[in-house]
Amino acid sequence: MRQRTNELDDVLNELEAQHIQGEARMQNLERALTHYELVGDSAAPVLQRMVEDYRTFYSHHRRLEEEVVLPAALRFLTPADWVELDEAFGANRDPFDRSELEGDLAHLYSMIVSTIPCTGE
Repeated sequence: MRQRTNELDDVLNELEAQHIQGEARMQNLERALTHYELVGDSAAPVLQRMVEDYRTFYSHHRRLEEEVVLPAALRFLTPADWVELDEAFGANRDPFDRSELEGDLAHLYSMIVSTIPCTGE
């Protein structure tokens, strides 16, 4: 987009900064989840607040991409640009790749089950 217009420079700069912030937020969430697993219910309020903060952060980020960048991309990018983008995205790992997803879900399921209090039934 930067090669086609400077109209979105501020938005693209903000999104780039948010990508870095998002990575740090995810790492903090992972640490908070681990802390919750180790400590239990007393750590839940902090984890819940962090999840809600991330939801708000990501919602804003997604809106910028969907409501500002994508419509601008439709205006400014050429057919050759779209081919290049398609190839670049095609080279990325599919986050929903069946084998990888099953392993990730199995791990997540185990983690969730291990944090549920046993009722003794």
